[in-house]
Amino acid sequence: MTQALKNAWKDTCASMNAAKILIPTSTYKLEQVYLRVPCKAPIENFGFGFLNNSIVRDITSKDRKNFHVIVLGCNNVTFANFTINAPATSPNTDGIHIGRSSEINIIDSFISTGDDYISLGDGSRDINVLRVTCGPGHGISVGCLGKFTYEEPVEVFIVKNCTFRNKTTEKGSRHGLLPREPLLCLICIKTI
Repeated sequence: MTQALKNAWKDTCASMNAAKILIPTSTYKLEQVYLRVPCKAPIENFGFGFLNNSIVRDITSKDRKNFHVIVLGCNNVTFANFTINAPATSPNTDGIHIGRSSEINIIDSFISTGDDYISLGDGSRDINVLRVTCGPGHGISVGCLGKFTYEEPVEVFIVKNCTFRNKTTEKGSRHGLLPREPLLCLICIKTI
């Protein structure tokens, strides 16, 4: 699988048009792999769907449209030494958006965006943000939960030893909860 991913990355980066690498749902053994850039066509965003027991590190995402990174349906994934960079004036450029995932760690990283540094959608559980420098941007948010009855709660969200600088909002963290039953449990913010 490692060589197949390297080949797919090479072909995608050689394309002059926007392209995606889709990996079918299955269980794979992947050795450590280095995916080199720059690519000829812009990379719209990094999407990590249904990834388990993994470490993603040493990646830089610069000036993307919309979300830089989308994490959906993942379990036990650590993002380390992740750099996300976009101008403060760029709209709707969330750094990392997490939904329906558990045991996600974002550590030793730098996030600068025109919107939320990190945003949590429904079903986010056991999310740890440690030693992350953020700014400029809007902060860390738990997004509008409670609009739909099928939404799962956000549970255990810890932000620790982080630095917020040049915020474009009043607060470093915020939540958007619509009136319904509680969908947010245990948020812990330390040493910001």
